[in-house]
Amino acid sequence: MQKINTQNTKERIISLAQADRAREACVLCRKLCHSTHADADSWFMLGVLEGQLGRTDDAIHAYRRAVTLDPEHLTAHYNLGYTLLISEHRSEAMDSFREAVRIKPDFPEALTNLGALLKESGELEQAVEFHERAIKTNPNFSLAHYNLGNALFEKADFESAIRCYQNAIRLDPNYADAHYNLARSLHTTGREESAVSHLHNAISINSNFSDAQRMLVRLLLTQGKQRLAAEHCSRMIRLSPDRAIGHILLANLLVEQEDHKRAAVSYSTALKIDPGNIEAANNLGNVLFSLGRFSDAAATYRRILENRPDYAEGFHNLGNAVRELGRPEEAIECYRRALELRPELLQSRYMLATLSEDEAPSSPPPKYVAQLFDQYAWKFYKHLRDELDYHTPEQILDAVSAVIGGTPSERLHVLDLGCGTGLCGPLFRPFARTMVGVDLSSKMLEKARARQVYDRLIAGDLLVPLQEPDAAYHLILAADVFVYLGNLTDVFLACRNTLEPNGLFVFSTEAETSGTGYRLRRSGRYAHSIPYIRGVSSTTGFSELFFRETVLRKEKGIPIPGYIFVLGKSEALD
Repeated sequence: MQKINTQNTKERIISLAQADRAREACVLCRKLCHSTHADADSWFMLGVLEGQLGRTDDAIHAYRRAVTLDPEHLTAHYNLGYTLLISEHRSEAMDSFREAVRIKPDFPEALTNLGALLKESGELEQAVEFHERAIKTNPNFSLAHYNLGNALFEKADFESAIRCYQNAIRLDPNYADAHYNLARSLHTTGREESAVSHLHNAISINSNFSDAQRMLVRLLLTQGKQRLAAEHCSRMIRLSPDRAIGHILLANLLVEQEDHKRAAVSYSTALKIDPGNIEAANNLGNVLFSLGRFSDAAATYRRILENRPDYAEGFHNLGNAVRELGRPEEAIECYRRALELRPELLQSRYMLATLSEDEAPSSPPPKYVAQLFDQYAWKFYKHLRDELDYHTPEQILDAVSAVIGGTPSERLHVLDLGCGTGLCGPLFRPFARTMVGVDLSSKMLEKARARQVYDRLIAGDLLVPLQEPDAAYHLILAADVFVYLGNLTDVFLACRNTLEPNGLFVFSTEAETSGTGYRLRRSGRYAHSIPYIRGVSSTTGFSELFFRETVLRKEKGIPIPGYIFVLGKSEALD
């Protein structure tokens, strides 16, 4: 008689659930589960109802009771795994999916979910195996094809990944994530137009797909299609004016176009819509900093840190802003806090060394230099000429001319170290048979490329062109470069080994007069003493052909003294 009542109760629970009366069904199911007649199915039903009501912890508890009462309850193990997965309990979810696969080895949903978790944990071979088993069990299972593509992408097997994503889309043409990941794979293999096409597909399926929106704008920019990128951003804003992403992408585009003032307006608009958006706030701070609005930038970074006190980059950026405002002690505190949060943040360690008694590194982190000049490239020339009264390239030209007596009779192979925007290029092109430039900043190189005076431009460290197997130059230039390098021994030796007989090495340095070595200044730039330069020159096989004390530029109206050297390759070490 009691069994009939229990069965009637279960039927009533199912009836209520089917009538969208999940709360009533859940109350009744709880009563059943806490009676003496509860079984695994009762607890399983309660888990389903709790999950429908969004109570995941209660659902997990119910499913666990179900599998305790019946260790072979397949769907309870699977539902427990899925609920643990969406609750971020990945290790426990993996155990539940393994139990489901043990009970039913050809369970495609459990197989592919287990494979996805194995991929996340870096066990790619096993992940591929489980996804392939899922597909063998159900060849029309689009999720398994998609997940297999993800695992193969992580293995850098991009062609196989592409085929998997294409299979997923064939089975489900409206699979937005598959279109997006297919675009990523196509981009990685250089098929940009196809990548753009699939990004458009992903966005047409899901207009709020932020990652696809970002990638589409980025690819359009790399293809030189700025107008199309701008039109896409404007369309996003028109269709969803109260979503921050469109305003952020438009602002990013305006930064690329060097329109920092309008970019600041767009980032501010994004923050009005989404005040907690870290990306918009950090980018706004960076734009304000680049515009010289250091107080506004500092205020923006502080607002970020109020919400994200663990944001190391925020402390680093705030340190940069208050440093520019003439508050070194506050900057030191910011850099130290950044390093407490992220000890590997070399930019903060470097900037801290410029302001404190910490030991100075022999060179700044390459990322620091690249970011500094990427942010500076848009106003570099105007700033140098109008505010710094900078004429070091002309002084270097005068020094070379003094040594060789005017224009050389034969054209030279010229290497411009740290070429920046290419200020030395037009001056030395009349001397050059070939002219090569190298710089860490891709933005600076874009400006140099526009001058159309270099035969080759290299993005990378100074030593890259000096270490090429067949490198041979008659003239190596380094204008205002060694201010970002403390120890010069390696670069001097590489220059000597690369120079042709009778080749020249010409460079500028800031003047260090308080010692015999080099010093990292509060400006973040290195200064070198005459004894240090002459000592390194001698030990690396150079002879001094020209020396002049000069003023390199002005900093806040104060002349910055420096030196111009021309060295010749000595034969003594050969």
